[in-house]
Amino acid sequence: MNEYVIIGTSHEIQDTSCADDPVSKAVVGHSVVLIAEEYPFKCRSRVSSLAEDMRIPYLQIDPFPEDWTALGIDREMRARQKLPKGEDIRLSNADSVRENFWLEKIEASMDCGRVLVICGYLHVNFLAQTVEERGGALLERSTFPAELLDRKPTIILSPVELDEYLRKQDELRFSP
Repeated sequence: MNEYVIIGTSHEIQDTSCADDPVSKAVVGHSVVLIAEEYPFKCRSRVSSLAEDMRIPYLQIDPFPEDWTALGIDREMRARQKLPKGEDIRLSNADSVRENFWLEKIEASMDCGRVLVICGYLHVNFLAQTVEERGGALLERSTFPAELLDRKPTIILSPVELDEYLRKQDELRFSP
């Protein structure tokens, strides 16, 4: 059984030096043996460099766009790019699929140990619940900055609701 430490942040600050202290403290404080990160880019992240410096294995866990079709979330993930910036929107299906994908990738990498997961702050509570439902142990969940922990999605959209939401956004944009 894996034990999880989940740290959420905004993607705008995830790849900055702001990540160094919370990641380092979590690794040392929880004797983490793997750092897993929601980082949907093929280039190195700041956290991956930090993991290398700390001699901790690193795993990029987010599916790349070429994986979305096989996971059945391609349409939703592409539609996400049309959503207004600055809104805390959760795509209930796509985000749940991605969170389970992350855990499957971690479980395929190791079956017993302490894992630090770095992800977007809106995933923290949902991922924590999924960890426990899958039989994992949740050691800690937090965010940096700390005030992000209490943020919840302002809108949660199913695939059908996403279509309707985008249709209404288009009507508003194109109405006189």
